[in-house]
Amino acid sequence: MNDEIKVSVLIITYNQARFIKKAIESALEQKTKFKYEIIVMDDCSSDSTIKIAGKYAEKYTDIIKVYSNNKNLGITKNYKEGFKKCRGEYIAVLEGDDYWNNKQKLQIQSNFLDRHKNFSAVFNRYIIYNAINNSKATQAWRSNTSYETITIEQLTRGNVIGNFSTCMYRKSCVDKVKESLYDMLVYDWMFNMVIAEQKPIAYLPQICSVYRIHSRGTWMGNSVKNRLALTIKLIDVYNAFFGFKYNSNFKLLKKNVYKQLIN
Repeated sequence: MNDEIKVSVLIITYNQARFIKKAIESALEQKTKFKYEIIVMDDCSSDSTIKIAGKYAEKYTDIIKVYSNNKNLGITKNYKEGFKKCRGEYIAVLEGDDYWNNKQKLQIQSNFLDRHKNFSAVFNRYIIYNAINNSKATQAWRSNTSYETITIEQLTRGNVIGNFSTCMYRKSCVDKVKESLYDMLVYDWMFNMVIAEQKPIAYLPQICSVYRIHSRGTWMGNSVKNRLALTIKLIDVYNAFFGFKYNSNFKLLKKNVYKQLIN
């Protein structure tokens, strides 16, 4: 096994003491032919998240590093700080309330990026676990082919990926993201658009992760109406960020979201 770190697992967390153990353990359970690191980037949690993560860091000193902001920066800037800490060729994001359910996830995704230099990132199909009503569903996808190409044009028509924790990025592409992006309210959708503008993103059909929906989630903690209203505002912001290059797509998307809001 090469001593160089090939993949950085970036676990982003804020007040997720109930879930962080599962996230970290699912990262530790990965079976790889390469060395990887786990970076826990906490946004000044007020619960025991840091304490729990710290115990893992003490036990796995050669793998896990835990960092915490001195004050709450917000989700976007916390990602910025986390990306800075990553040393691997690839960065696999894992949000602190999600987890991976395939021990080969890192190997599968890194193998793909090794073989396909024309892609900026890769994501896998995932399970959506609703902890509120204890139900599970598999992310709907039309293709079970070996892989599928997702372009910036597709992403400006809607968030077809839908979850950060399923993604692995080339660090070289993450490093090219404009600083101004981190001054905005950015979730996985906008970040993936920026990444896909450099090179397309690949979809792989294997199920590798679990997206947990719960009442205190950053996004799903809002009501449906509030999420739709925020999406409409974000569409305008994102459209302007791209210099209205994809204006027709964003306008149509905004129209469709607005229909959902008033129905």
